[in-house]
Amino acid sequence: MLYPISKSMEFSEAQKEIRNFFHSLPVEHSPLLLALSRSLAQDIFSPFSIPPIDNSAMDGYALSGDGNDPDGYLLLPSSTFPDSIPSGAKCAFRVLTGRIVPSWAQCVAAQEHCNVRNGRVFPGTTYPIGHNIRRVGEDVLKDSILMKAGRHIDATALTRLASAGLTEIPVISQPRVLILTGGDEIVRAPALPDRQLPRYECDSALLAGLLTEIGAIPCILPHQPDEPSAIQKTLENAPTWDLLLTCGGAADSELDFIRPVLREMGAKFRFERVAVKPGRPTAFGTLAGKPFFCLPGNPVAVFTSFLAFVDPAISLMIGHTYPAAPHRRIPLRDTYPGDEKRHRIVRAVMDWSGATPKAVPYPDSGSGLIRSLTDCDVLLSLPPGGELPAGSPVDILWMRA
Repeated sequence: MLYPISKSMEFSEAQKEIRNFFHSLPVEHSPLLLALSRSLAQDIFSPFSIPPIDNSAMDGYALSGDGNDPDGYLLLPSSTFPDSIPSGAKCAFRVLTGRIVPSWAQCVAAQEHCNVRNGRVFPGTTYPIGHNIRRVGEDVLKDSILMKAGRHIDATALTRLASAGLTEIPVISQPRVLILTGGDEIVRAPALPDRQLPRYECDSALLAGLLTEIGAIPCILPHQPDEPSAIQKTLENAPTWDLLLTCGGAADSELDFIRPVLREMGAKFRFERVAVKPGRPTAFGTLAGKPFFCLPGNPVAVFTSFLAFVDPAISLMIGHTYPAAPHRRIPLRDTYPGDEKRHRIVRAVMDWSGATPKAVPYPDSGSGLIRSLTDCDVLLSLPPGGELPAGSPVDILWMRA
């Protein structure tokens, strides 16, 4: 079942093909505390001002003046909240952090700056008007935008939404992503490798981790033998999915069956090769109208292809905007040989020794070197071209958090 290798699509054209195809999934509602790593589907407007009242930023004394009075301020009893005081009166009222501040207060004096003697408060310094008072709406005003659609929900976003009393929020549905690996040359644990099967399958673990990190739901299918009927049966019986990822079977040899099986099932390929290294065998298409990516088999190529093509696709599925261009750049520490024909995705480590951080390409470039994935700090995205001198700024595709 041999199929001709199609011409490689340019890297930028492949990304454009993805940008033109993918769109946001439907909206659903999620309990706030289950929305971590989801994407906010709609603008959220604050139901009230935060804070809703003027309140104290610390433990101390609300003062009717700026603290600059040698006679001090009459300490009012704490048993009754003083809504008003006589005009010109010099009064103080004990307040605690977060508690309401009287409307007549000009500032709050920190308790450690004050002496209290004979029922009067003597501040040790003067304060500007409004000092240590959190004003109504200081954080957000009622009916203004609390958080914009498309925001990735992290711990800080949860905090802000919770501060408005929200317990449920609209989010984009999480993409359900199938992961299909294949090849008789590798085995999946707990099976034991032998001399004929020397390597454990690990692409599924890599992809499941990457998908979970960006808020998708991975579903790992059983590892497939080099048998077309088994591959087809597995796909036909697979659970409902929004995106299919396959690994391996991309070299068009007599034992590479995944793409031929997809063809037999009616798949339409939008591209089958990309002029990029590593990751040239990356393909993209649709099966019964649903998108799939065929990724290479070597873990490094799986990693780089995922970040270059799959990650942007899922970003669109969960309501994020597709990056028009890399938004981060970094200079090279050393001269780097260019590649006139292909886009290069280069693993690199960071050199923090100088005033300006610089990227140093990883010394071993083999796409089977899994250690490079844990050793590298950054992936550089280098378009085709000649030699890059030391100090050249280059685009960052990914940087370790």
